[in-house]
Amino acid sequence: MYRTVEQATAAMVAKYDDLRKAIQRAQQYCHKAKSEESFDFWASVVEELQKLKPKKQYKFQSKEE
Repeated sequence: MYRTVEQATAAMVAKYDDLRKAIQRAQQYCHKAKSEESFDFWASVVEELQKLKPKKQYKFQSKEE
């Protein structure tokens, strides 16, 4: 098992090629958690993984007259 959130986050990123898959797997661990400590741990791992996810940049076209 992982001792810190940083270790778990690094392992999930290394194990899964796609960041979305890593987030989904961490969410599965979170929902399967049997103790509150485990749930909190995986919830914080999910938060850290979501911080790594790139932000969507919307492109707005301006109307030039």
